[in-house]
Amino acid sequence: MTLIIVASPSASADCSCGKLELIEKSTYEKPEKIGLLGIQDSHAEIIEAYGITHSPGKQVSIFVTEEHGYGGGSYEIISTKHVNDGISVKLKFFADMFSIGTAATNHRLLFFIIDKRCNIDEVYISGN
Repeated sequence: MTLIIVASPSASADCSCGKLELIEKSTYEKPEKIGLLGIQDSHAEIIEAYGITHSPGKQVSIFVTEEHGYGGGSYEIISTKHVNDGISVKLKFFADMFSIGTAATNHRLLFFIIDKRCNIDEVYISGN
């Protein structure tokens, strides 16, 4: 099963644009938009609200998932691929064996921190 969705409390992978860092947060609010947020969306407000920090020379791309019913677990970066002027990221969700029985319906916000020269163009989530 392949879904376009989410990643982990803190994960990273090396790609052609340097190190790609992933930070995962949950929200119980219903987002206005699902998927990869564009430049016109209010990144700064969301980034500040969730306390995401990054160094100069880096930028933050945000991906909002569909409702996520898994109570525990996290996403891991499976692969990154340079496609034209952007990066394609593949993620997989791994359930935490101690919280499999828990359930919480929420959306996950995935914050990708990457070099300013690069853009995240695609996010793919591979289910279990």
